[in-house]
Amino acid sequence: MLGGTIAIVGGGAALGIGVGAGVGGAVGSAGLLGKKNTIMQSAKLLTSVREIFLNDEHDVEFSNSVYEQYLQNITEIEKGLVELRLKKDVAKGKEKKAIAESIKKAEESVEAMKVARKNMLKYNSSFAEGLQIQ
Repeated sequence: MLGGTIAIVGGGAALGIGVGAGVGGAVGSAGLLGKKNTIMQSAKLLTSVREIFLNDEHDVEFSNSVYEQYLQNITEIEKGLVELRLKKDVAKGKEKKAIAESIKKAEESVEAMKVARKNMLKYNSSFAEGLQIQ
């Protein structure tokens, strides 16, 4: 089961491919995925968290660690957005337009990630609460 769990999380890890690659890498990765793909990857990750980590494995601790990593990915992208906005302020012409497009795509992706983050938090807290009642 653990091998399958790792494989599924690997698919969701695409949401954090830019983390560790520098600020531009995090934002660039979010922009490359785009909103639609971010939603699909987030849905896969949420399904893994709910069905495998919580319902099957009852592993709230691991599920919480996935949540923390996801939150860190969002934070890295948002930090990168701040730097890109500053870079856009001094850019000119085609470079300014390209940066603006990157910012727009990354903002859309991060908003989709925030929705998924809220759902993941609900899953984790509801499951943990259910374990305490038993």
